[in-house]
Amino acid sequence: MLTIKSVSKSFDNLSVLDTIDLHVKKEEFVSIIGPSGCGKSTLLEIVTGLIAPSNGEIYFNEENVTGTTNKLGYMPQKDVLFPWRTVLENVIIPQEIMGIRKKDAEKKARQLVEKFGLSGFEEYYPSALSGGMKQRANFLRTVLTDKRLLALDEPFGKLDALTKREMLKWLTTVRMETKQSFLLITHDIDEAIFLSDRIYVMSSRPGRIVKEVHVKEKHPRSNGFLLSKSFSELKNELLSSLGV
Repeated sequence: MLTIKSVSKSFDNLSVLDTIDLHVKKEEFVSIIGPSGCGKSTLLEIVTGLIAPSNGEIYFNEENVTGTTNKLGYMPQKDVLFPWRTVLENVIIPQEIMGIRKKDAEKKARQLVEKFGLSGFEEYYPSALSGGMKQRANFLRTVLTDKRLLALDEPFGKLDALTKREMLKWLTTVRMETKQSFLLITHDIDEAIFLSDRIYVMSSRPGRIVKEVHVKEKHPRSNGFLLSKSFSELKNELLSSLGV
């Protein structure tokens, strides 16, 4: 579905990414982990067409989309909810941009708010929401782009441990229902293992792919998987790849 071929990126004389090759299949969940500053977020910006690579190409469904935006849904690190708009008004923004009538956009969004844990909060403003609920709203807005591949940049990085655990279970369920593909950037190894079918490990800057790890545990995964021997072995393997 997505293929990244020999992508490199430099800013002036600073090399950030060096010959990145990876792919995401249909209905697959792929994570990228690596040390801070290794270029993970830069790679995601290249994939989404926000910046151009210095070298290499991006293919989506075998079409060269290098430098092209609007091919996949993108959820950045920052909370991008507008404070002057209600939850419902925020999540329908992608549909409004696509020219869909507000009435129709709201109808579609209301069909999903319960699944996303936002039922009863449609008319609230972001300031009234918890961190977890804001991320649910951000994610619903990303889903409503109607893209088959969603790129997530540290979506749960600012959440406390308990809220993050709840969000991981919830995202697993949503993923099974929507059957979308995901490319996740994260610093959290536990998060990557719990969610992913495959994990790419990047080196320190300039970022290179140094390892690809397959997670064979079937979906949906329970909290018990986090305590299993296989989980522990995968975590040790990834930590070793990161030099920890």
